[in-house]
Amino acid sequence: MQPSPVLGERPIGKRLRIHARISVILLCATAFALPVWGRLLPWLIGLFLLNWIISGVYLRTAQLLLRERLRFRTLGFSLVYLAYVAGLIHTRNTAYATEDLVLKLSLLIFPLTFATSLFPVPSRTLRKILAGWFLAGCVAGSLMLLTRAAWQTWALHQAGAFYYTALSWHFHTSYFSLYLVFAIAILLRTLLVPDRAGESMHFMPRLAMLLLFTWMIVLLSSKSGLLTLATTIVLFTVVLWLKQHAWKTAVGFISLSTATLVILMILFPGATGRLAQARQEVSGENKAAKEARSTGDRMMVWKASARVISGHWLTGVGTGDVKDALLEQYRSDHLDQVLKLKLNAHNQYIQTLVALGVPGLLLLAAMFLLPWLRSLGMHDWVYFSFLTMTAISFLFESMLETQAGVVFYALFNAVLFSTGEEDPARDPVQVALRQG
Repeated sequence: MQPSPVLGERPIGKRLRIHARISVILLCATAFALPVWGRLLPWLIGLFLLNWIISGVYLRTAQLLLRERLRFRTLGFSLVYLAYVAGLIHTRNTAYATEDLVLKLSLLIFPLTFATSLFPVPSRTLRKILAGWFLAGCVAGSLMLLTRAAWQTWALHQAGAFYYTALSWHFHTSYFSLYLVFAIAILLRTLLVPDRAGESMHFMPRLAMLLLFTWMIVLLSSKSGLLTLATTIVLFTVVLWLKQHAWKTAVGFISLSTATLVILMILFPGATGRLAQARQEVSGENKAAKEARSTGDRMMVWKASARVISGHWLTGVGTGDVKDALLEQYRSDHLDQVLKLKLNAHNQYIQTLVALGVPGLLLLAAMFLLPWLRSLGMHDWVYFSFLTMTAISFLFESMLETQAGVVFYALFNAVLFSTGEEDPARDPVQVALRQG
């Protein structure tokens, strides 16, 4: 894409370059903080939004939204947020609706700021910078969890500190596993489908991170994490075989990946036990329905959610009433344990269907289907992997109902979708970083 006339013919002033540098720094800090300490995210995103408002860059770029398709399409992702705003029309619980809309603000902030950014499109340079900081955050977050587990095991003599929720003490295991799987996808792309311009990171650090992240996923023992990891491995095997025409490399890669996973699961059998437990609950072999079991809980919640949907399938119950409607249905179905835990639908598609009805669900599906087609056309395997693993995670978690999920999806979806091929000499991120 050629630079926009407004930005290409008029020089970028020093003030805008300073704001661009601040934006990059805050985005990098957000990417790093995601897998390290989520409490920093509202502050970082708030500063990012404030910097955008003060910069006034949208006064120069707003006119381009209807002239540049990529900007317009990037802004289109904010429709999900606007649908939740529209859900206020038939909402009674306005307090919960307000809280929910504040939580989901990232769905509006990132598409809006990227669509009206200083850059014609966020550059390949920005993608690589953010990927590097996110990888660093995943390493830091993993080491933080492992260090705490080691202290609890050897100093405090606590059993099971390296396993499941005891290991991921301040993160839901499914979300932290998802971050690690995305990090693995970034690394696999650099190793198996290298960039034409080459990669700056050496082989051994990337291999070490791959092993660390895979080990962590096994220790976390999230079923959705293991499923998305397996899906990512299969995806890159297919890419190697069909797109790169390197069938020997493909066979070697999937064989080595499978052997590594099997060895890790034998050495650390907690994940195997959780998978066996899930199979028992699905098959009905485990009759302990009153216990708080993740898979069993989800199945009961999905059935209760279906009853709510049956009476509000067209418009949903409203943005603010979704929680009340689910809790009332749990009470009617005598799901005491689920009611006590106040669980959401544990499936984003169902959660959206309960809140916004069929139109909301169709809009959410479009947010995946259209970018999927674009990523396939561009052979953008990192973005395709991101969409696939997020779509799978949506089946098991209501990701847009939590900060850990909504920021991850909104940030990286905006970055990956709006990334375009650029002339390095005109790369606005490089210009903004070099000049000051």
